[in-house]
Amino acid sequence: MINILFLEDNLELLRDAKDMLEEIQAKHNIELNTIACSNIYIANEALKRLPKIDLIVTDLSMVTNGLDPKLIKETSKGFLTGWVWLQHQVLNKTKFDKTNIIIWSGYSCFFSDEICSEDDINNKYGKSGRVIKLLSKTSYNSLEETIVELIK
Repeated sequence: MINILFLEDNLELLRDAKDMLEEIQAKHNIELNTIACSNIYIANEALKRLPKIDLIVTDLSMVTNGLDPKLIKETSKGFLTGWVWLQHQVLNKTKFDKTNIIIWSGYSCFFSDEICSEDDINNKYGKSGRVIKLLSKTSYNSLEETIVELIK
C-alpha cells in the first residue's frame, strides 16, 4: 500500500487529482491510499495518524488555516504556505526522510527562479534517497508521469 497525501485548497483540482490517482492505480495495478487534504489542518492530522507517507503532493499558494500562527508571516500572504508547511512539518522530521515530494503549483517557475531551485531543495533536503520535484500546474500529464515515477 502506497500512501499519498495530496494537499490542494482548490476543491475542483483536488477532485481531479483524486480521479487521476484512481486511474494511476487501475492502469499500473498499484494499491494507493490517497489522503486528499483541502487545508493544512487536515494534512497535519494525516501526518500524525499515518505511520508513513510515501509521497506528498502540495500546492505552494493556499490559505494558512492550520499553520502555526508564528509561521504565517513566513508565507508571504499565503503565496508560500505550502513551502512553509513542508519546511516545518515534513522536511525537518526524521519520520518523513524517505517521503518523496512534488510541489505542484502555478508559481513553481517563480519559486524556482526567486526562492529555491529544485537542485537547491534536493541538495538541502534530499535525505535517504528522497526526491523533491517542482512541477507547474499547467500539465496533468507531467504530474501523472512524475507520480508514477516516484511511487514505482
